[in-house]
Amino acid sequence: MSTEHQMLYAAIARDQKHILCNYELSVQSNIPQMVLQVLSRLKKETKMSCEINQDFFFHYINEDSYTYLCVSDAAYSKRLAFSFLEQI
Repeated sequence: MSTEHQMLYAAIARDQKHILCNYELSVQSNIPQMVLQVLSRLKKETKMSCEINQDFFFHYINEDSYTYLCVSDAAYSKRLAFSFLEQI
């Protein structure tokens, strides 16, 4: 296993419940299920935030009816994660 800090998952969701597209680095994780739980708790009025769940950071941006989300390990730069989300 790599010790490099990494982004593990990215997704675009509509209305906090429908994932329109996603990318997962490792298909042997439970991150997609965790993402659905995080999405169900998000508040639409929160523009940008980060939530910690277990050892993962869930960075997200809400814009219109869409949520742009990425999951990283705890050591990954928040600045890089939000920069990535702003680009997609």
